[in-house]
This record gives sequence, C-alpha cells and structure tokens, in this order.
Amino acid sequence: MSKLPSLAAFYLRAGLSIFKSPYLPQGVTSLPEQTLSVSLPRIDPTHVQSFVDMVGGKLTFPTQLPSTYCQVQTMVMPMTFLARTNLRIIGALHEATEIRSFRPIDVKEKLSAVAHFDGCVNLSDKNDLLLSVSVDIFGEADPSTPTQQNVNNYRILNPKRSQITVEKKESVPEFYNGWQTFDYNYPITTGRDYAMLNGDTNPIHMHPLAAKPFGFSSCIPHGMFSVCKMAAEHTDTGFGLVSGKFIRPILLPRQVQGKFDPSTGKYVLGYHNIEGVFVVAVEGLIKSSSSIRDYKPHHAN
Repeated sequence: MSKLPSLAAFYLRAGLSIFKSPYLPQGVTSLPEQTLSVSLPRIDPTHVQSFVDMVGGKLTFPTQLPSTYCQVQTMVMPMTFLARTNLRIIGALHEATEIRSFRPIDVKEKLSAVAHFDGCVNLSDKNDLLLSVSVDIFGEADPSTPTQQNVNNYRILNPKRSQITVEKKESVPEFYNGWQTFDYNYPITTGRDYAMLNGDTNPIHMHPLAAKPFGFSSCIPHGMFSVCKMAAEHTDTGFGLVSGKFIRPILLPRQVQGKFDPSTGKYVLGYHNIEGVFVVAVEGLIKSSSSIRDYKPHHAN
C-alpha cells in the first residue's frame, strides 16, 4: 500500500499544468480511470486536539475522531488525481464535499484510504469540466468495510465561459424562521491557521497580498473550514452525513453567521453585505443516522 501523496508535489504538478490545455481533446468525453490505495499515517492526538480547538466539536467520547477530520487528512488524494490528468488545473475549484460516516473512529485506530476516480467528466452550462472523486476510509477494526465515504466535486473552469450566455434563474428569497443561528468571527489569519492543520497553503488562503494576483481583494478561508465549524455545533455520534457546497468566497476578516434548520438538517453559512442582506457562502446538510448508507451522494453536474 502506498504512502499518502505529498501536497508539495501536487502544487508543483498543478503549476506545471499551465502548459496543458484546459479542454478535453475533440471527441473525448472521459478521462483515464484512477485508483489510489494508501496507508494513512498514525493519527497524532495533538493534531486532532488542535483541529478541535479551531473548529469546535461535541464528541460522544473523548478519544473519538471528529467525522470531518479524515477529509482534512486525505484531501491530497483527489487533488493528486486532478494533477495527474492531462488538463490545466490552475484555478480549478473544489465545489462540494459529502462525508458519510458509518461508525465512530477511535483516535488510536490505524486507518487506510482508497480514492477512486471513474473517469467520468460532465460539462456545465458554461462548458466547465465537472469531476467527482470518492475516498473510502477503512479502519483496522473492520478492514473490509468502509468506516467513512467521502465524495469531492471539482470544477475546471472553461477560459471562454464569459462568452457563453446562460439564462439566469430568478432567485427565491430564503426565509430562516425557526432556524438556529451561530455567530463566528473569521479573523484575517483564519485561512493561514487552518492551512497549518490541513496543509493546503494555496496563496489565496495565506495573505491578502498573495490572494490579489488571483483576483481576490483579500485572502479567503478554506470552504471546508466553514463546513467543519457548522458540523462541530452538533453532537458527533460517528454516524451520519455532513455535506457542503461552496457558493462564493468569504473575504477576510469577516463576521459570519451559520443558520441551521433542525427539522430538515439543512444549513447555510454566510454574511450580511453592506445593505444588510444575508449572503450565502456555504450550504449543505448535517444529519445523524445509523442507516446513512442508504443515502445516495450528489455528484457533480
């Protein structure tokens, strides 16, 4: 079984992809299938505690691994698949993540992971390329059955997307009556601090000046940080679904607010603009269920 790929190697290959085409060759509608099996490093309890200290957490027992932690540990696996394609991936977006947990994971448990990309590529209405990569987590207690399954959706932008006119759907105002609210302060160092935990040192997260060449007036937090914050507001039983779709970036620093509907499991996280209108940056689901295997993941479309 292989070791976990290096994020430094990913960034090198991503940078070199500037010499590749952002388009599939004419007549090609898919990419080569990829599978990667790795033995994950032993979990460092100190690192887990740092993660919990930053995002929060209500765990059912002290040595339980937060359900969102394995996504942080294995995020390099689907990113490596992107870098292995013969496509220009600079500017590619991590659009969504779904995490399905089937049992609690103990911090001392030895884990392995299998990532798979089936080669399927869909086109958006702007001719962006849409890909999904799954990552199954296995524990030594039952190495034949996944203890967790993650699906990560990515979008490789079409450089000519601005030339494509798409009819805009009228947005329906969302009302959050009866939803629970959670207020957070995201300081300017949010992206930098979270990068120290997950290793994703993309310049857009690290410093306002580093983010400006990429079109941002300030640095932005990782989308998964907001998902982890919302998931941490709920008791983590080790069974359930946590999903997040990343709608728009959050410029730092920012006061943000999460809203959760206990009746449906839906949540949103966003901020109020200068007109006082609530702007959604992340949306998703948080559900606890021992029968979550029956839930069908939402793939890129």
